[in-house]
Amino acid sequence: MIRIHLTFLLHLITVILISSFVQAQGQLPPRVPIWDGNTVELTLRKIKTDVYAILPSTAEEGTGKGIPQATTGGFIVGVKGVLVIECMLNKRLFDQQMKLIRSVTDKPILYAVNTSDHGDHCFTNYLLPASTVLIQNEFARDNLAKNFDGIKQFMVSLFGKDRGIEDAKYRPADITIPKNNKLTIDLGNGNTVDLINAGTAQSPADLFVWMPGSKVFWAGNPFIAESPTIPWLFDGFFLEPAE
Repeated sequence: MIRIHLTFLLHLITVILISSFVQAQGQLPPRVPIWDGNTVELTLRKIKTDVYAILPSTAEEGTGKGIPQATTGGFIVGVKGVLVIECMLNKRLFDQQMKLIRSVTDKPILYAVNTSDHGDHCFTNYLLPASTVLIQNEFARDNLAKNFDGIKQFMVSLFGKDRGIEDAKYRPADITIPKNNKLTIDLGNGNTVDLINAGTAQSPADLFVWMPGSKVFWAGNPFIAESPTIPWLFDGFFLEPAE
Protein backbone atom coordinates (compact mmCIF):
# COMPACT_ATOMS: atom_id res chain seq x y z
CA MET A 1 0.00 0.00 0.00
CA ILE A 2 2.85 2.38 0.82
CA ARG A 3 4.43 1.69 -2.57
CA ILE A 4 1.16 2.49 -4.35
CA HIS A 5 0.84 5.76 -2.49
CA LEU A 6 4.46 6.65 -3.25
CA THR A 7 4.05 5.89 -6.94
CA PHE A 8 0.89 8.00 -7.13
CA LEU A 9 2.64 10.85 -5.34
CA LEU A 10 5.60 10.70 -7.71
CA HIS A 11 3.27 10.73 -10.73
CA LEU A 12 1.48 13.76 -9.28
CA ILE A 13 4.77 15.58 -8.70
CA THR A 14 5.85 14.78 -12.25
CA VAL A 15 2.63 16.25 -13.68
CA ILE A 16 3.05 19.40 -11.61
CA LEU A 17 6.69 19.80 -12.66
CA ILE A 18 5.89 19.32 -16.34
CA SER A 19 3.00 21.78 -16.11
CA SER A 20 5.21 24.35 -14.40
CA PHE A 21 7.95 23.80 -16.98
CA VAL A 22 5.57 24.34 -19.90
CA GLN A 23 4.10 27.47 -18.31
CA ALA A 24 7.56 28.86 -17.58
CA GLN A 25 8.73 28.13 -21.12
CA GLY A 26 5.68 29.88 -22.49
CA GLN A 27 6.77 33.07 -20.74
CA LEU A 28 10.28 33.04 -22.22
CA PRO A 29 11.22 34.89 -25.41
CA PRO A 30 11.45 32.31 -28.23
CA ARG A 31 15.19 32.73 -28.86
CA VAL A 32 16.51 32.54 -25.31
CA PRO A 33 18.43 29.25 -24.86
CA ILE A 34 19.03 27.36 -21.64
CA TRP A 35 22.55 28.78 -21.88
CA ASP A 36 24.25 30.38 -24.83
CA GLY A 37 27.05 28.45 -26.53
CA ASN A 38 28.15 31.68 -28.22
CA THR A 39 28.90 33.48 -24.96
CA VAL A 40 30.00 30.86 -22.40
CA GLU A 41 33.58 31.20 -21.19
CA LEU A 42 35.29 28.12 -19.76
CA THR A 43 37.77 28.18 -16.90
CA LEU A 44 40.24 25.73 -15.39
CA ARG A 45 40.32 24.44 -11.83
CA LYS A 46 42.95 22.09 -10.45
CA ILE A 47 41.33 19.38 -8.31
CA LYS A 48 44.30 17.15 -7.49
CA THR A 49 47.74 16.53 -8.93
CA ASP A 50 47.22 15.92 -12.68
CA VAL A 51 43.42 16.17 -12.28
CA TYR A 52 41.53 19.22 -13.57
CA ALA A 53 37.95 20.40 -13.91
CA ILE A 54 36.75 22.60 -16.77
CA LEU A 55 33.88 24.83 -15.69
CA PRO A 56 31.87 27.78 -16.99
CA SER A 57 33.12 31.02 -15.46
CA THR A 58 29.66 31.56 -13.96
CA ALA A 59 29.36 28.12 -12.34
CA GLU A 60 30.32 28.98 -8.78
CA GLU A 61 27.95 31.92 -8.49
CA GLY A 62 25.14 30.70 -10.74
CA THR A 63 24.72 27.13 -9.53
CA GLY A 64 23.83 28.20 -6.01
CA LYS A 65 21.15 30.48 -7.43
CA GLY A 66 19.58 27.73 -9.50
CA ILE A 67 20.74 29.27 -12.79
CA PRO A 68 21.37 26.62 -15.49
CA GLN A 69 25.05 26.33 -16.30
CA ALA A 70 26.90 25.18 -19.38
CA THR A 71 28.42 21.71 -19.52
CA THR A 72 31.30 20.98 -17.19
CA GLY A 73 34.07 18.52 -17.91
CA GLY A 74 37.69 17.94 -17.14
CA PHE A 75 40.83 16.02 -17.90
CA ILE A 76 43.42 13.78 -16.28
CA VAL A 77 47.08 13.91 -17.23
CA GLY A 78 48.71 10.49 -17.36
CA VAL A 79 52.27 9.35 -17.95
CA LYS A 80 51.84 9.01 -21.70
CA GLY A 81 48.86 11.22 -22.41
CA VAL A 82 45.55 12.77 -21.41
CA LEU A 83 42.06 11.45 -20.75
CA VAL A 84 39.41 14.10 -21.54
CA ILE A 85 35.95 14.05 -19.98
CA GLU A 86 33.26 15.50 -22.27
CA CYS A 87 33.45 17.05 -25.73
CA MET A 88 31.55 20.29 -25.80
CA LEU A 89 28.54 21.61 -27.70
CA ASN A 90 30.31 23.54 -30.45
CA LYS A 91 33.74 24.30 -31.88
CA ARG A 92 33.98 27.55 -29.97
CA LEU A 93 33.75 25.72 -26.64
CA PHE A 94 35.89 22.81 -27.86
CA ASP A 95 38.66 25.26 -28.78
CA GLN A 96 38.47 26.79 -25.30
CA GLN A 97 38.65 23.31 -23.80
CA MET A 98 41.73 22.41 -25.83
CA LYS A 99 43.42 25.71 -24.96
CA LEU A 100 42.91 25.02 -21.25
CA ILE A 101 44.35 21.53 -21.63
CA ARG A 102 47.35 22.86 -23.54
CA SER A 103 47.97 25.41 -20.79
CA VAL A 104 48.79 22.41 -18.58
CA THR A 105 50.33 19.79 -20.88
CA ASP A 106 51.43 19.11 -24.44
CA LYS A 107 50.85 15.37 -24.08
CA PRO A 108 48.55 13.75 -26.66
CA ILE A 109 44.87 13.15 -25.97
CA LEU A 110 44.74 9.38 -25.64
CA TYR A 111 41.12 9.00 -24.52
CA ALA A 112 37.92 11.02 -24.64
CA VAL A 113 34.86 10.06 -22.58
CA ASN A 114 31.26 11.14 -23.19
CA THR A 115 29.10 10.84 -20.06
CA SER A 116 25.90 11.32 -22.09
CA ASP A 117 24.51 11.22 -25.62
CA HIS A 118 23.28 14.81 -25.31
CA GLY A 119 25.01 17.06 -27.80
CA ASP A 120 26.66 19.30 -25.22
CA HIS A 121 28.65 16.25 -24.10
CA CYS A 122 29.59 14.82 -27.49
CA PHE A 123 28.94 17.07 -30.51
CA THR A 124 32.62 17.96 -30.95
CA ASN A 125 33.90 14.39 -30.91
CA TYR A 126 34.63 14.85 -34.61
CA LEU A 127 37.23 17.52 -33.78
CA LEU A 128 39.34 15.13 -31.69
CA PRO A 129 42.55 13.73 -33.18
CA ALA A 130 41.93 10.56 -35.18
CA SER A 131 44.21 8.67 -32.79
CA THR A 132 42.09 9.51 -29.73
CA VAL A 133 40.10 6.55 -28.39
CA LEU A 134 36.47 7.62 -27.91
CA ILE A 135 34.54 5.90 -25.11
CA GLN A 136 30.78 5.86 -24.49
CA ASN A 137 28.05 3.95 -22.74
CA GLU A 138 26.66 1.26 -25.07
CA PHE A 139 23.21 2.87 -25.23
CA ALA A 140 24.78 6.24 -26.07
CA ARG A 141 26.70 4.67 -28.95
CA ASP A 142 23.59 3.01 -30.36
CA ASN A 143 21.36 6.06 -29.94
CA LEU A 144 23.85 8.44 -31.56
CA ALA A 145 24.38 6.03 -34.45
CA LYS A 146 20.64 5.77 -35.13
CA ASN A 147 19.39 9.24 -34.23
CA PHE A 148 22.24 11.72 -34.64
CA ASP A 149 20.36 14.12 -36.92
CA GLY A 150 17.32 14.03 -34.66
CA ILE A 151 19.46 14.76 -31.60
CA LYS A 152 20.99 17.72 -33.47
CA GLN A 153 17.52 19.12 -34.17
CA PHE A 154 16.56 18.59 -30.52
CA MET A 155 19.66 20.46 -29.34
CA VAL A 156 19.02 23.34 -31.76
CA SER A 157 15.51 23.64 -30.34
CA LEU A 158 16.99 23.95 -26.83
CA PHE A 159 20.07 26.07 -27.46
CA GLY A 160 19.10 28.03 -30.56
CA LYS A 161 20.20 28.31 -34.16
CA ASP A 162 23.58 29.64 -35.28
CA ARG A 163 25.42 28.36 -32.24
CA GLY A 164 27.60 25.87 -34.08
CA ILE A 165 25.34 22.90 -33.40
CA GLU A 166 24.51 22.52 -37.08
CA ASP A 167 28.21 21.84 -37.80
CA ALA A 168 28.35 18.72 -35.63
CA LYS A 169 29.35 15.49 -37.38
CA TYR A 170 28.83 11.98 -36.13
CA ARG A 171 31.92 10.12 -34.94
CA PRO A 172 31.42 6.54 -33.74
CA ALA A 173 32.78 5.38 -30.41
CA ASP A 174 35.84 3.15 -30.38
CA ILE A 175 34.99 1.48 -27.06
CA THR A 176 31.55 1.02 -25.52
CA ILE A 177 30.67 -0.09 -22.00
CA PRO A 178 27.58 -2.29 -21.54
CA LYS A 179 25.05 -1.79 -18.77
CA ASN A 180 26.23 -2.86 -15.31
CA ASN A 181 29.85 -2.99 -16.45
CA LYS A 182 32.91 -0.83 -16.05
CA LEU A 183 36.20 -0.20 -17.81
CA THR A 184 39.33 0.62 -15.82
CA ILE A 185 42.09 2.68 -17.39
CA ASP A 186 45.48 3.03 -15.72
CA LEU A 187 47.05 6.34 -16.73
CA GLY A 188 50.09 5.81 -14.49
CA ASN A 189 51.36 7.73 -11.47
CA GLY A 190 48.53 6.28 -9.40
CA ASN A 191 45.81 7.73 -11.63
CA THR A 192 43.42 4.85 -12.20
CA VAL A 193 40.09 5.75 -13.79
CA ASP A 194 36.90 3.66 -13.62
CA LEU A 195 34.32 4.31 -16.34
CA ILE A 196 31.06 2.94 -14.95
CA ASN A 197 27.81 2.14 -16.73
CA ALA A 198 25.47 1.62 -13.77
CA GLY A 199 22.31 1.77 -15.87
CA THR A 200 19.79 4.58 -15.96
CA ALA A 201 20.34 7.54 -13.68
CA GLN A 202 19.37 10.64 -15.66
CA SER A 203 19.13 8.64 -18.89
CA PRO A 204 20.16 5.22 -20.23
CA ALA A 205 23.21 6.89 -21.81
CA ASP A 206 24.87 7.84 -18.49
CA LEU A 207 28.51 7.03 -17.88
CA PHE A 208 30.18 7.83 -14.56
CA VAL A 209 33.87 8.63 -14.19
CA TRP A 210 35.44 7.67 -10.86
CA MET A 211 39.03 7.96 -9.66
CA PRO A 212 39.25 5.70 -6.60
CA GLY A 213 42.74 6.83 -5.65
CA SER A 214 41.95 10.54 -5.79
CA LYS A 215 38.28 10.26 -4.77
CA VAL A 216 37.25 12.42 -7.72
CA PHE A 217 33.89 11.75 -9.42
CA TRP A 218 32.37 13.10 -12.62
CA ALA A 219 28.61 12.50 -12.56
CA GLY A 220 27.57 14.09 -15.86
CA ASN A 221 23.91 15.11 -15.98
CA PRO A 222 22.35 13.12 -13.11
CA PHE A 223 23.52 15.52 -10.40
CA ILE A 224 23.44 19.20 -11.26
CA ALA A 225 21.74 20.97 -8.37
CA GLU A 226 22.74 22.24 -4.97
CA SER A 227 22.09 19.85 -2.07
CA PRO A 228 19.87 17.88 -2.02
CA THR A 229 20.85 16.99 -5.56
CA ILE A 230 18.28 15.39 -7.84
CA PRO A 231 18.38 14.01 -11.39
CA TRP A 232 17.75 16.52 -14.15
CA LEU A 233 14.25 15.60 -15.29
CA PHE A 234 14.35 16.95 -18.83
CA ASP A 235 14.84 13.97 -21.18
CA GLY A 236 15.34 11.99 -17.99
CA PHE A 237 13.76 9.33 -15.85
CA PHE A 238 12.05 10.31 -12.62
CA LEU A 239 10.22 7.26 -11.32
CA GLU A 240 12.88 4.66 -12.15
CA PRO A 241 15.64 6.06 -9.90
CA ALA A 242 13.10 6.76 -7.13
CA GLU A 243 11.92 3.16 -7.10
